[in-house]
Amino acid sequence: MKGLLIFLLLSCSSAQKKEMATVKDQDLSENIEKDYVVKDASSNLRPGWIVDAQLWAKKMKYDIDKNHYFSFETQPKVSREIACDLAKANARVDVASQISTYVQKSLAQAQAGIANAEASDSAINSYVDRSMVEKIENVIVGASVEKLHWEKRNYKQSRGARRDYTGFTCAAMVKVAKSDLKASIAQIRSDMINRSLKVDQKEVVKKALERASNNYLNLRGM
Repeated sequence: MKGLLIFLLLSCSSAQKKEMATVKDQDLSENIEKDYVVKDASSNLRPGWIVDAQLWAKKMKYDIDKNHYFSFETQPKVSREIACDLAKANARVDVASQISTYVQKSLAQAQAGIANAEASDSAINSYVDRSMVEKIENVIVGASVEKLHWEKRNYKQSRGARRDYTGFTCAAMVKVAKSDLKASIAQIRSDMINRSLKVDQKEVVKKALERASNNYLNLRGM
């Protein structure tokens, strides 16, 4: 009987802690005030894929073994059409930019160990700055827009906005075949190795790009 009483007391205590934690979480969420009011939207609820498209796709039983999912949301624009056109276009650019960033980081680390780095830097960095994102975009031509979500927002100075105005935001979820992502990385790896000037430079750049490729693909569960 004494053991049962202790069990009941512990259960009540645990339930009270959970309830307090829930209330606390709710209080915290209520304290986060937006500087706008949503006046119209494509759906009553804000979709979870805007925050993490891949996690959302996994929960919704999408084919994440063959595809990867990305999302992009625009800043406020003057019309819904402009916002959604930008969201669809920039979602693809964002994928390419993510890959490009991984490559740039690996190259920056590797170039410190390249002999005669100035000559190598000129050829490689020129490619990085001007061509890489465009090259990746061309390879992932199979990227397709799976979902769109738009909102009409009234921004209020009284809520913290710079001024009172109405703007439209739009978010796009894009599906990219993992084979296309791998092909894009392989393509830029080949192009950039060819821009290395000497055999030792080619080897260092090759290793750096392989590391960038592995890191990116591992991050994406590929």
